[in-house]
Amino acid sequence: MAKARNLDPQALIEAVCCLAFSVVLIAMAVNGSYLNYVTPRMQPYLIFAAIVMLAWFVSTARRVFQARRVARTSHCILMAIPIILLVGPKMKVSATEISNKYVPQAAAAAASGANTSGTSGFASSTLASASASKPLATPQASVAKTEAPSTDTVSEDDALAQELAQNQALAALAESSAEESDSDWPGLDPVAKRIDIDDDNFYPWLNEISLNLNKYAGYRVAVTGFILKDPEIFAENEFVPARLGMSCCVADLVPYGILCKYDNASELVADEWVTVEGVIQAGEYMGYPEAQLLVDKVTPAEEVTEYIYPY
Repeated sequence: MAKARNLDPQALIEAVCCLAFSVVLIAMAVNGSYLNYVTPRMQPYLIFAAIVMLAWFVSTARRVFQARRVARTSHCILMAIPIILLVGPKMKVSATEISNKYVPQAAAAAASGANTSGTSGFASSTLASASASKPLATPQASVAKTEAPSTDTVSEDDALAQELAQNQALAALAESSAEESDSDWPGLDPVAKRIDIDDDNFYPWLNEISLNLNKYAGYRVAVTGFILKDPEIFAENEFVPARLGMSCCVADLVPYGILCKYDNASELVADEWVTVEGVIQAGEYMGYPEAQLLVDKVTPAEEVTEYIYPY
């Protein structure tokens, strides 16, 4: 009974809040629900914050039975608010609310200084590793061997011919490495000229197609996303099957996708999830080349709740 009379309600509430906050953060870090609010690279920070809150709980729990003259608990509301928000239902973001954040691929490529002949994503890493495993001397070995001139000096024409042969061999190596890298791209069928973009590779494929438009023009693409429409941005026959991308947290969500041209676009309902099929064609936005999809098939699809992380 003596302990009950000496109970400190302020310390008790503070300890409960710290423990609850720590448990919520650890649970979110383990089950992945934190991805609704921040990117994967924030997971270590959440775990660190959970450890700090747990340490505060231990420190505060020691004072639970050390009653003070005046107990103040109003400040605990500040700790309770984020706990309630985190365990509550996730707020759904509407496409119409952030349609003004959509940035066309051409504008994004121009801003980043990208060009349409480069490589990106899986292809660039594969090409880099292939180049690293094959030294520059390899192409020279593949060139037909010729007898070295007996004279001490080589004519200018012979030097130019040798340089041209070496350049051709290097170009052949780069082309061969690029072809080998195609097999590393999920959903790519270069024989049928078809690309099936899955949820996990939405952004890498979007980036790859944008940077290598000439390579993929004419390919048939299947992609899933929610319908993004805005009369202030798109024409009547245009829409984007988009996914929301998060660079840091939920506050900076931006829709990503490829511009689609479809005769029945006016019949599509914004925010609905669909799978779109069409052929890639070269378009233009503000003077910059842009990959566009000439759509001939739109079917309903299940919602994908995960965000994409373009970094």
